[in-house]
Amino acid sequence: MDAYLFCESGDVFKGQAFGAPVDAFGELVFSTTVVGWPEEAADPRYAGQIVCIAFHHMGPISWYGSGRVYMDSLMIDYNVVPVPTHTVTLSVNDTTMGTVSGAGDYNEGSMATIEATPNPGFLFVQWSDGDTLAIRTVKVDFDMSLTAYFEPSPQYTVTVNAVMNNGSHYDGLDEMVHGAGTYMDGDTVTLEGEVHGCATSFVYWITTEGDTLSDNPYTFVIHSDVTLTAVFAIFGGIDDVEGTAFTLYPNPASTTVTVEADKPAEVAILDVSGRQVMHTTVGAGTTTVDISRLAQGVYFVRFNGHGAVRKLVVR
Repeated sequence: MDAYLFCESGDVFKGQAFGAPVDAFGELVFSTTVVGWPEEAADPRYAGQIVCIAFHHMGPISWYGSGRVYMDSLMIDYNVVPVPTHTVTLSVNDTTMGTVSGAGDYNEGSMATIEATPNPGFLFVQWSDGDTLAIRTVKVDFDMSLTAYFEPSPQYTVTVNAVMNNGSHYDGLDEMVHGAGTYMDGDTVTLEGEVHGCATSFVYWITTEGDTLSDNPYTFVIHSDVTLTAVFAIFGGIDDVEGTAFTLYPNPASTTVTVEADKPAEVAILDVSGRQVMHTTVGAGTTTVDISRLAQGVYFVRFNGHGAVRKLVVR
């Protein structure tokens, strides 16, 4: 079994172990005596020391004296050689993308910790040997050279629209929302709907899936393209604006929606950007409206000229 002598100077020597497989710590001393070395093991003067018998020929060892062994360890100067050192060389595919650490000279058999650190806006991909751990430990048994590969982080776009809760849109409304732009993967994005002009309050954000988010400002970590619409209120309720009495059901709907109205009316369906995507006429009573051509999302159903708006979710 291999044994190692680690010196305070940093030198390491490798040899063959014999006797009890335990670790020892102490001052290294040498004995050049030709005879009498069996008694040295029981000599209290060697307590706390590691004794190296330097005489080139050793016979069988037996203990004499008190029978107590005082020395911490016994070494025989035979076939003890310095441990070889090997060099770990590290590099990067592009110095503008990241850095590496952990390169240097290591004793053979020791463990080296190497690390690849990407610069802002970049990602660590892998080492040249295929390992994908940015921080890893390698056993140094030979000279090795590794390259860390980095690449630019994915970029995602945040698109923000604005619309009034009655489905209308006017010049300057989009300027009331802030935070749109391009972001790196993992960036923290903050969106805010600003209230001014004729808008009396921020209502909510609408996602492309039709979900509503009430936080304002709204903060999230980005991992894909995001589109949100800010809804502002001029008057009336948050989801609906009262006027002509009518009801929509089911809501959410998929292919058709039923409208119950107290009198005939022209009905416009607008998307969250305020663009009219459908127009129809309903009579007094119950009317079934085909909405199968509408994409999934959130829409506003407006009774033109009657001052009533309802939110419609298509799924």
